[in-house]
Amino acid sequence: IYISSSGNGSAVVDWPVTVANSNLSLTTGGISAVNVAAQDRVAVNATGQQSKNIKITAAVGISVYACWIESSASDCTNFYPTSTWGTRYRTLYTPASVGTQTVNIVTAGSAATVTLKPIYSVTGTPNLTANTATNISISANSSYQIATSTGDYSGMEISSNVPISVVNGAECVNFGSLFNAGGACDLASQSVPPISSWGTNFYSVNYRNYGTTGSGYRILADQNNTQITISG
Repeated sequence: IYISSSGNGSAVVDWPVTVANSNLSLTTGGISAVNVAAQDRVAVNATGQQSKNIKITAAVGISVYACWIESSASDCTNFYPTSTWGTRYRTLYTPASVGTQTVNIVTAGSAATVTLKPIYSVTGTPNLTANTATNISISANSSYQIATSTGDYSGMEISSNVPISVVNGAECVNFGSLFNAGGACDLASQSVPPISSWGTNFYSVNYRNYGTTGSGYRILADQNNTQITISG
């Protein structure tokens, strides 16, 4: 976990299993790093409710991102502060080439009743039926992970009675084969912004790649009959 700071101050990392907290001294513009021990991680193939939330609090404004470091297959994502969490989400990620695809729903200080409504039927844990609501209950300061090795959660609506956070992704995506650029298996897991933060105008910069097709994009709409214009 990497923490960048807007000012001098301190931060505390409260681990779910490890007894001793990590106390960090922060400097303006500096980056502090802590390693997550195995017992504090949610396994990629775990399903159902997990008590593995890592709580980070600071005396100054911070930005938090986390990385899975693996030779030729690393992946990172930002985590959003609880003040920006929402009650409606739609999942979006690149489906796995092989392996498991997951959605992890995170609660803070309140228990949540969460409704999952996929646009595709998904065989997994649990099994989900297209355009049909499935309700789950999640305790406070916990997470709930669903997983599939054959389906696609993309576009699934997730709604909650209290603010939550959502992280989704795939265990193994061969991005190179998708865009004719070679490469191998990569973990691809990202925090999802709530629908309340979505917009109507975006700018993007092409990623560097070694193929001939340029970068690939997935565009997700919340409402039917949304018109998309791409220029530039």
